[in-house]
Amino acid sequence: MHGADVYRPAQFTVDGFGLVALLGTAALVGIVLAKLRIPNAWMLGPLGVTVALTLGEVTSPRFRRGCPTPPNS
Repeated sequence: MHGADVYRPAQFTVDGFGLVALLGTAALVGIVLAKLRIPNAWMLGPLGVTVALTLGEVTSPRFRRGCPTPPNS
């Protein structure tokens, strides 16, 4: 029977310092690109920061321990 599974929403902790650091870095790069008169600076700056951190596999120390695994079904 489809749709009879119990719904369990995903719950993750948020590293407040990491989030503020990401937002601050993205805003700083956006400001620099805007000063350089780069088109779409407020989209390209934060996007570039996020891509660079993702490709560099930079993670919060809180996630290095690993996320809990879901129970076997």
